[in-house]
Amino acid sequence: MPIFPNWSYAFGAASWLLAAAALGATPTTPKAEYLLIVSIDGLPWDGFSRQPATMPTLQAMAREGASGPLSSVFPTMTWAAHASLWTGQLPLHHGIVGNRYFDRISPKWVEYAEKGAEALRSPTLADAAKAAGWSVGSIFWPNSGGATGITWNLPEAYRDKDFTHLTTPASRNLLEAIGLPAATLPRLASNETYTMDMATQEIAVHLVGKYKPRVLFVHFLSVDTASHTYGPTTAAVTWAMTSVDRNLAAVLAAYDRAGIGQSLVTFVVSDHGFAPMSRGLLVPTLLRSLRKSTGLAKLQLMANGHALYFYGVSTAADARRLTPALLATDGIEKVITPSEYAGLGLPLPAKDPRSPDLIALARPDVLVWNGTDLQREGALSMLGAHGYLPSLPALQGILIARGPGIGVAKLSGARVIDVAPTAAKAVGLQLPGPIDGKVLEVAPAKNR
Repeated sequence: MPIFPNWSYAFGAASWLLAAAALGATPTTPKAEYLLIVSIDGLPWDGFSRQPATMPTLQAMAREGASGPLSSVFPTMTWAAHASLWTGQLPLHHGIVGNRYFDRISPKWVEYAEKGAEALRSPTLADAAKAAGWSVGSIFWPNSGGATGITWNLPEAYRDKDFTHLTTPASRNLLEAIGLPAATLPRLASNETYTMDMATQEIAVHLVGKYKPRVLFVHFLSVDTASHTYGPTTAAVTWAMTSVDRNLAAVLAAYDRAGIGQSLVTFVVSDHGFAPMSRGLLVPTLLRSLRKSTGLAKLQLMANGHALYFYGVSTAADARRLTPALLATDGIEKVITPSEYAGLGLPLPAKDPRSPDLIALARPDVLVWNGTDLQREGALSMLGAHGYLPSLPALQGILIARGPGIGVAKLSGARVIDVAPTAAKAVGLQLPGPIDGKVLEVAPAKNR
């Protein structure tokens, strides 16, 4: 397994040029015909920049291509951000307002991981590939379960029944081919993310080698898990970064072995960074206290990271009762009303019932815990978290692009909503609109 896939990339290019010269042919610039989008969940730009030796594959890609920090959506949560990554839209339009929402009709809390693509209200980059007649693979990508047009689809799912419902027969055949029982995958995702990332890599390598999908989405989890559990600046996170970098190298090497590496455009992204936690706020305790102090017996509360989502605040009078009680709560920074939602890229609850009636924002160092116990082995249940405003420097993710038509550039001001339109243009796909993002300037300077 090569640790520096750019060596094989360069060797392949040199071999091709020598062969062309020997035959008397005129070398031509490789054409962008394949697209790989890799998400390294929770990898912060500052962490990546501080430790260049930790991720040599990714550092080499950054030197050879376009790179820079990537701003997420609000709340800075995995499911909302990944929906924006492959639609080019804000939650205002694609409808994924966090990792979870309250279904006012059921009524119950719903995790987007249980819903799959049916929760999305917008077309995706995978849909653009399908419309062009391109083959598509997706490995553990959020919001992908049940999506039409993805032949090899192994969605991010954490329960056997969800995985079985949301995957495709071709994907289950793929798992059988590498000797991994289908029921194992969601269990690995829940408990063994290092092992899960290895499985993701092996599935991707097999898929590229045998089927050569024109578009492939790959999602690695272990950096996020280690950052949550141990804190974003710990040795465990460094190990996870190194492990993911090796997995990325193996996937890129598979494209070279398949003879299509020179035609590959690769985007490596992350959905958010991480903030370290120093204190906690327990949601069930807070909810009981607020119901009692305000008299709002039907009040519902669940956290999307730092963002506390309130439902059952049906009138202005309800909001006036709730707001001072929240601002008096230690650890709460501010209350966000629906009048501010548009500026944050969120839909109004009157137009989208998934959207909360009111949001309280916890301070960046406060862990807002939806469970019943803030302690784990004498420490906070999580020592790293996200969900705060995407402007917080620690929550900036990464964007690195390399391949035919991608020049060497330092990017600034890039957002997750810019990834899909930029990737689509790089390989000549037409991304369905409307698009909230923009096409970034990643082409070589002479072509701009």
